[in-house]
Formats: sequence, C-alpha cells, structure tokens
Amino acid sequence: MDNYCIAVFKNNDLPGQKSCIKNFFQQILLRFKEMDKTDWFETLEITSELIINLIRMPYTMEEYRELNDKKREMVLRDAMEICRAKGVKHCILPFKIQEDIESEGFYKKCFNGKILYRVLLANIINKICYIKDLDINSIEISIISGNDKAELLQIVKLLSSFIKFVTIITKDMCINKEVEEIFYETGTSIGISGDYSNTLKRADIIINLGDAEEFKCFIKEKVVVLNYGKAADFYKKVWVINDIKVELPLNVAFMLDDSLLKLYKVNEIAEILVMHKAGYPIIDEGYRCDLDFIAKVAAIFDNDGYELEGFE
Repeated sequence: MDNYCIAVFKNNDLPGQKSCIKNFFQQILLRFKEMDKTDWFETLEITSELIINLIRMPYTMEEYRELNDKKREMVLRDAMEICRAKGVKHCILPFKIQEDIESEGFYKKCFNGKILYRVLLANIINKICYIKDLDINSIEISIISGNDKAELLQIVKLLSSFIKFVTIITKDMCINKEVEEIFYETGTSIGISGDYSNTLKRADIIINLGDAEEFKCFIKEKVVVLNYGKAADFYKKVWVINDIKVELPLNVAFMLDDSLLKLYKVNEIAEILVMHKAGYPIIDEGYRCDLDFIAKVAAIFDNDGYELEGFE
C-alpha cells in the first residue's frame, strides 16, 4: 500500500478532546503555513507483507463536518500535499463522509464491505450449509433475477463451480444460450423458470438480485434468502441475509490503530486490505466481479486468515 493512504480523524473520547478553548487555538494554529504538518502522515507496518499509510486529520469527524466549505477544502488540500510529498497517489476517506468529497482524482471512496459480500458467495453458502446441516451436493438454489444480465450470469457461473442444482427465476428467456454454455462447461443442472410459486417453494437457498417484494409470499418458512437486491419485508421465519460479519486476522487486528477501528467498520477495513493486496486499490462505480477477480480476492481472504464470522 505504498502508493495509498487511509484518512483517520481524532477520537471524540480522547482526554481533553472536547475542550472548546483547545479547539479554538488549534484552528488558529492551523491557519499558519509555517506550521509543521508532517506528523499528520504515518506508516504502520502490520506484517512484513502489509504496510498501511495513515494521514491523520487534525479534527474529529464532528469538528470536520462543522467546518465551512473553505476550511474543509484547506484541510483536504494540506493532507493531499503531504501525501503526495510522500509519493502517495490516492487517499481513502471514511465511507460515512463521502458526501463531503469534492476533490476528484486524489480522494477516493472507501470500500463499504459490500464487495466482500459478493465475492465470498461460496464461503457464505458453505457456512449456511454447516449451520443448517445441509448437504451442499444436494441443495437447490434459486436466483431471482434483476435488471443486470451480466451480474446474473456471473453468479450462475460461480455457483456452477460447486453447486449441482440451480434455477433462475426470470421473465427474460434471452439467456438460454449462455446458460446452455455454462451447463456444457460444468455439468450443473440449470433451469430457467417463470413459475415463482413452485420454484421458490422447492429452494433451500434463494439469491435475490432484484425485487423480491412480489414473490415473498411464495417463499417457505426457514428458507435462507441472500439479499443482493432491493430490500423487502420478508416473513419473520425467513432467514434473510443482507450482509456479512468479517473477522480480521489476529496479527492484523492487534496492530491496527484505534482511530482507524473507530472510523471504519471491520468489513470496510478487511475489504481495503484484501483488495489492495489483490491489486485492486481503487474500485470505480462500474467495477465488475468477474470470476478471476472473485477467485483472487477470495483466495487472499482465506489464505491470510480472515474469517467469515456471521451474517447480518
């Protein structure tokens, strides 16, 4: 991560942090150009293979948000100059303040953990089977399609590498050719159906890529729904999974800065570290989880000691 850094802000619970007098003089001092800001930048060596650069903003998150636009721009500009002097090309800000980012190019969106939720689909299904005592070789998975044909086919390709029975629920029958190709490559039984009632009632696990609101009445009790699509109010006895809980390797968690852990969720931190090691430091809105991408990221997650702790 030599070319990237992660922004951290001061903690509210630090002694003296909320002193109005201290904050007043701090803001006065920050106006002077001659003030040494090099201590904002810090490099943490977590392991021999994992180095994290931090840029320490001189405010708490709340103080930063209360600054006017001009002062926020000044803080971001100063931080950018410090980072670039250290050879850093991009800076990641906390996901919770993305609305404040106006600088294009240098400041990037924080990973929010949702990429891991998609990439770790095989891990998720294996854990579900373990918890519910299901035989992964005989379970039936139904996929409620959304509006993204490419996303649907990628999920099917991924499932076909370890699942024998998959049914796609869709009104669009223009995917027959692609599905046949996947069948000939893998041997997985892949059905395409518009019969929501019978198909959903047979499923052990349902993957929702679209809007399940009109289909939820057909979902049987105690089935598992992996919800990657629009949120819906499922029945109480349906196990709905909207996200995952990730556990960091002990050697990584032990070395991380407290301010980092307070500003970023564990899923976000895990995603940042895993994605950087995989060679994907910056993810744009149009990223695509192809099979090579999934295999590489999932392998690093497993091999480096990250754990799928649970579900949300």
